[in-house]
Amino acid sequence: MRSGCGFSVWPRQTRHWLGATVLSVLLTGTALAADRTELGEGLYREHCVFCHGENGKGYASDAAPALGGQDFLVTVNDAFLTRSIAVGRPGTWMAPYAKRHGGQLDDDEIGALVAFIRGWQREASVALELSADPVVGDPAAARRPYAKLCAPCHGLRGQGQTALSLNNPEYLAAVWDNQIRWAIVHGRRGTPMPGYGATLSATEIDNLVALIRTWQR
Repeated sequence: MRSGCGFSVWPRQTRHWLGATVLSVLLTGTALAADRTELGEGLYREHCVFCHGENGKGYASDAAPALGGQDFLVTVNDAFLTRSIAVGRPGTWMAPYAKRHGGQLDDDEIGALVAFIRGWQREASVALELSADPVVGDPAAARRPYAKLCAPCHGLRGQGQTALSLNNPEYLAAVWDNQIRWAIVHGRRGTPMPGYGATLSATEIDNLVALIRTWQR
């Protein structure tokens, strides 16, 4: 290596070697990412598309939510997706898929499936902005607005009708209060779920979250 004017100059052969090495690493990384995406897509088509639909549009069967919806993807992290796939939703058609829970997929396959689903996200994530702190509200005060606004789709006790079951124990174990709150405020575009941020007060929304949380067992 020669030095001139305070700068280090690599010999031409060394520079060519370094360039080839960097290019090789980049190409290898791109190939691995492509393989991972292909694996995830294959697994989605094998296990998920029948209920969650093409491109995660949702509700192809039994109130399976829209996994490709931006309002969903921006509020959940990969740990939430991984847990949901691994453990499933007891009492629904969503079975556990992790081998350690009696399913068919290993950790790498679940990771590839999560990466494929995450590939549908086009908007900036808000998951890191959502606090894991509990939302404080009055469940009793929420019973009437819940019965009017939410029960027709989610069921009077959150058991699910045409939309997902809010009282599912695994769902409630995985979701944060502020993720539920965000969904109530903003809704789910492309589904029958409207946003209530402009029609309900902050207190009324907190009360709804508190009511839903009472169903956790």
